[in-house]
Amino acid sequence: MAVRQSKPQAYKFVTYEREMNDFIPSIDGDLSFASLEKASPSQQGKVLKLHVPLFYNLIPSFLLGILVRYCPSSLNVTPSWKERNLVILGNYIYRFYNELSKSIKGSPTSLDGIDAQIFTNQQTTTTGGTTASPSPPFQGADFGGVFVKELPPFCNAVFSIKSIDKTRYYAVETEDEAVTWVNSIRQGRQECIKRKMGHAEHVPYPKSWEHYDRVGDQAAKQHKRIKESVARHETRDTEMSIASLGDGVSARGYYS
Repeated sequence: MAVRQSKPQAYKFVTYEREMNDFIPSIDGDLSFASLEKASPSQQGKVLKLHVPLFYNLIPSFLLGILVRYCPSSLNVTPSWKERNLVILGNYIYRFYNELSKSIKGSPTSLDGIDAQIFTNQQTTTTGGTTASPSPPFQGADFGGVFVKELPPFCNAVFSIKSIDKTRYYAVETEDEAVTWVNSIRQGRQECIKRKMGHAEHVPYPKSWEHYDRVGDQAAKQHKRIKESVARHETRDTEMSIASLGDGVSARGYYS
């Protein structure tokens, strides 16, 4: 039963990623890393994102230790760190695989619906200022229910971006770099809210940002439509499977 239950999630992920990858490059060809970089973003740079495989949380806890210890990293069955490029521009945060990416990864993240935090070894730092003192060597930490023993090489700090339905974790070289990201995100959120409320007369807003915000709006709306469409198909398939098992009567034709 566990294997059968995990299939819709895998189907959802694959379909969703494929449709988004087909759609994003069609938006005027504007959402490339190079084009956004030329538009003078508030903040941009390389980070390492904590990637947790979809089925990781479905694995019984007693098997996790075996996977972490014995499975080759090439199998990608345990949490790992993936290189990404983030760009904060206008009302959105855009994610890219690298500096050569011609399209964004996934949906742009609206700044007015998120918060950012810095993680240290002892606690979560919620203030956006400079750090009072260096943190001790990394002893391991829990990131959204996933315990991480060590950070990637050359990384010494982690910050998070939290939205309503998801929290993403990013590792960077120094705590100062993490502080810069958090401050930029929080400042961008305040400016985004002011613009949407019509109280941003004195907030810098380059003319080029208006165009990218419109394109970002299109991408976010299409992303939402695709996600809802996949969810409807998933529900329909589940209902058909249940109906086909009831009383030994096939549901063929019932949903056509």
